Amino acid sequence: MRRKIFYLLILTMVETIACQKTQDKAEATAVGENDIEGVWEFVSGEYVSPDTTIERTQADWNAIKIISDSHFATVGQKPNRPKFIMGESDKETVEAFNTFSANGGTYTILGSTYTEHLSYFLNPNRVNETASINYQLEQERLILTVEAGDVVWRETWKRLE
Repeated sequence: MRRKIFYLLILTMVETIACQKTQDKAEATAVGENDIEGVWEFVSGEYVSPDTTIERTQADWNAIKIISDSHFATVGQKPNRPKFIMGESDKETVEAFNTFSANGGTYTILGSTYTEHLSYFLNPNRVNETASINYQLEQERLILTVEAGDVVWRETWKRLE
């Protein structure tokens, strides 16, 4: 009898844990999964640290973010990037690096937190990292905000598709 109660208790615990994991996974993927899927165009950004504030608009940064049901990719560049001869000078290579950005990977959503799991990044030091970002949707605008200590950045994206 004790053995049956023990096995019944174990089975109940396993089922409870499995149901909770299924619910957590459903919440992490289902909450808002359709609302941010699409193609987004960068509109503006503000990046604030204690000693610097950088503001960007489409006049100085063009970017697109594509979000599917499980993956994302972001590519951006400074408009009118100067052309250069590959390997001609370190200065030109650095300028090319500083005027382009790309990253991608998978993502999850839990509540109002959109977390990017970076599989690809222009800067290899960021590969395999995660970025947890608060998100809001206001009509056809996606507003992404990160607050990390005394650094805050906020970007606004416009839905294209």
